[in-house]
Amino acid sequence: MSEMASGVVPEQRSSDDGGKVIPFELPCAGCGYDLQQQPVKGRCPECGRPVREALAQDRLIFAPRSWWRKMRTGLWIVIILPVWMVGGGFLWGILRRAMVVRTVAGPAHGMDRDLMRWIEAGMFILLVALPALAALLAMIFLTAPRRGPRWGPWLDPVALLGRLGGLTLVVLMALVFAGQVLHFRFAWLNGEVPAFLSLAAPVALIVAYVCIQRRLALLLGRPGLAQWAAVNIAAVVLLVGLLMLESREIFAASPSGQRSAALGVALGLTALFLAVSTFTLSILCLIHIRGGYRVARNMMNHTQIIAALRAAAAAST
Repeated sequence: MSEMASGVVPEQRSSDDGGKVIPFELPCAGCGYDLQQQPVKGRCPECGRPVREALAQDRLIFAPRSWWRKMRTGLWIVIILPVWMVGGGFLWGILRRAMVVRTVAGPAHGMDRDLMRWIEAGMFILLVALPALAALLAMIFLTAPRRGPRWGPWLDPVALLGRLGGLTLVVLMALVFAGQVLHFRFAWLNGEVPAFLSLAAPVALIVAYVCIQRRLALLLGRPGLAQWAAVNIAAVVLLVGLLMLESREIFAASPSGQRSAALGVALGLTALFLAVSTFTLSILCLIHIRGGYRVARNMMNHTQIIAALRAAAAAST
């Protein structure tokens, strides 16, 4: 039975030369090698990096538990959100078809129009409004600072872009809901600015999230995942370019006013690749976050010992 499983807190031990040794599992800052029983004054047996660097306070394994929980919650929201929307959209299609059939059947078998309106309002909340709010919450969690002031993310361009995109989307969905269900008429919603914001807000969310994916992969020490996230960033740039071409063709003063088939196929394939790629990468990041959280939780159990080891490392320099 291990020391952690038996509930015994490991004691500080000394090496042959009187120096302190690491009494618990501690990954090397360079290669991840377990430095347990290694002297603080020594070096990693695998990569030769000084052991004292593994005790640096800015390492991710020493981040507060609250930060790890926020990362985990944000990634869970991002993973569940597309599944929720696709599954809900499929069910809404079935329900909508049944409503149309009952309405066409005649007054005797038809569905009350007020009931239909409230059903549509409920589905709007479940499939549009709640996902918008969930996306905003996920962005708030994933851009939470490890340390420092809470308003720090508002000074970070990526975090600011994501949070403003999510907030704009929530406000637009609230106004649409108020207009369609509560019969509050907003003439402003019919202008060009809301139409632009309804497209720009989701794009801002996507751009911010793929950048956060790359940043998170680098924090976790996963360069392969970071390169994967860089590919997603390139896909987002391509998607934005295709959307701009599509809107230009739609609003062009041409007789047909329709986009070309090739543009539609390219747009669909790019969006499909980006959705599958970001979804898979989110799952992999969540797996590494869960593993990192277990290590960080173990570090929290040795706070006093870590402080003593840092003091010994500082005295040896």
